[in-house]
Amino acid sequence: MSSLVLTHSDLSVNTDLFQSILRYLGHGSEEVRSAAAFAAGNMAVGAPDDFLPVLIHQLEGAQDESSRLLLLHALKEVILHSSDPQLDKLTDILWRPLFSDLNSDAVSDDGVRNVKAACIGKLTVAAPGRFLPQLQEMLQGTSQQRALVAAAIRYTFIDSTKDANSRTDELIAPIVGDFLSLMKDESVVVRRLAVAALNAAAQSRPYLISDKLSLLQPYLYQETEVKKSLQREVTMGPWKGELIGLDEN
Repeated sequence: MSSLVLTHSDLSVNTDLFQSILRYLGHGSEEVRSAAAFAAGNMAVGAPDDFLPVLIHQLEGAQDESSRLLLLHALKEVILHSSDPQLDKLTDILWRPLFSDLNSDAVSDDGVRNVKAACIGKLTVAAPGRFLPQLQEMLQGTSQQRALVAAAIRYTFIDSTKDANSRTDELIAPIVGDFLSLMKDESVVVRRLAVAALNAAAQSRPYLISDKLSLLQPYLYQETEVKKSLQREVTMGPWKGELIGLDEN
């Protein structure tokens, strides 16, 4: 029986290869674009000093939603596959570009916001003392910022890293009510994301919210009411019907 031999190569010596992969982010095939984002992110894991600054520069200069989303997926690969010591060194570098376009329409897109939130949630679990206060400050920000915070907090609840969870739980327990109180936000999108965060907490970290249910339940029950303002009448052939929609406000 033949045995599999794994070899490692230093791809940082071939910068042209990384640039070639980045060019494939504009390929006509969606599968090729996704594969390029995966490859670029994992190359940056192996050589962060060489490739991560290029990746971040590309992200901050992205001119369209499609390119931004692909580059965020590449950044997500870096965050998910870096070792804990390596991620600890990279947290500040990775954190900044995730908030570079918070005042643009891009962050209102579910795809962009979800990838950003997954990255922010993972970084927050890695360094809760550093990043939880920053997320708490953003509760007073724009609706786009509050939506991103609500989505990111959900990811901190569903993260399965045990050692990191114990550190995060200790720091988030006193302020978890502040994040989940976004269920009373004026924006229906923020409220929807906050309800999803509460659901994640109830399933994964019930001990964090058990003593706060008297505060949170009224907000949750309010979201079960049928709201005429969210209903839209649509015409489909000879029929008309009511469609319940979510405004991005």
